[in-house]
Amino acid sequence: MSRTPERLDPPRVTVLMAVYNGQDHVRQAVEGILAQTFSDFEFIIVDDGSTDETSRELDAFTDSRIVRLKHESNRGLIAALNTGLAAARGEFVARQDADDFSYPGRLQAQVNFLEARSDVAVVGTDTVFEGWEGGGRTNRIVERDPLRLAWILLFYCPLTHSSIMFRTAVIQELGGYNGDDVHAEDFGLWARAARSSRVATVTGTHVLRRRPPGSITERWSVEMGRAARRVSLQNLRWVLGTTASTASLDTLEALFGNRFLGLPDAARLDMPALRSSISQLLNAFSARFGLEQDGSGFRRWACQWMSAALLRKSQRLLRESATRSGGDRALGLRTARTLIVNAIKLSPAVIASRTGAAVALRAMLSHA
Repeated sequence: MSRTPERLDPPRVTVLMAVYNGQDHVRQAVEGILAQTFSDFEFIIVDDGSTDETSRELDAFTDSRIVRLKHESNRGLIAALNTGLAAARGEFVARQDADDFSYPGRLQAQVNFLEARSDVAVVGTDTVFEGWEGGGRTNRIVERDPLRLAWILLFYCPLTHSSIMFRTAVIQELGGYNGDDVHAEDFGLWARAARSSRVATVTGTHVLRRRPPGSITERWSVEMGRAARRVSLQNLRWVLGTTASTASLDTLEALFGNRFLGLPDAARLDMPALRSSISQLLNAFSARFGLEQDGSGFRRWACQWMSAALLRKSQRLLRESATRSGGDRALGLRTARTLIVNAIKLSPAVIASRTGAAVALRAMLSHA
């Protein structure tokens, strides 16, 4: 592994970027960091054995804050990030992906936030998503409240990896990125961090996120889904303990995880125990995070959140059932009705909207 000389004085922030064959966007990613209004940083760039023109693109930069490390062969994102993390000297580490772009005020906003909130170990930002260069852009707003984020992180990762800044010591103490979390390394790490520290987001959109053709997300989407499911099941097991059945864990992950629920999944759900599983999860989460005495506001939000998730899953099952016949159709309609009934029990307000009322009515009136 090769590297370039580093500064003698430790910087406040280490910006960490791993890149593999990122010639198309890496120059813009680097330019975005070098243009930050906050300047007390080192910029560690780990070239994970690129075989394209990435190295030549990076050669164009002579800024003394850049520290280049190189794997002679491709070892994967987790290894590259842990290589950079081991070399990081900043109090905080800010992640940057080679496909993405950070707006000028990003580092300053996150440093200010972590300085003001000593209880927060990981902080993300809202992002703008661009599916392809020059394509349409969508604003993605992330939950602000750390307790709510900890709940969401049981099921999926709402945070964009390249929008994150974290306290170096906390993440190093956790062992960095887990080699077992391939394709869900960020989800696994933030979920572990949320168990002992707070995870939050700053106000404002500070990162442009891209998903260009051939990106990791595009090439490994199926594997990423499977990896995320494994992390979610581990999270739920941590909250509920060893007494929770495999069927109940699987049902909770399938219904509230951020993935498509199709008829094959619906067939294995433990629907009779759903209400009991939800109640146990709420009680266990409250105990884990010390909410026994003052958790009514959170429980109300969590019930609304779960109700909305069940509504969406019911709607998808109704759509799929409409294309099926026989036993598959009957299963889909039966499960959709059960989900909407549970959604209403969790939060009756779910049917106050036009969409909610329409889905509920369709589920109740549909016949196999």
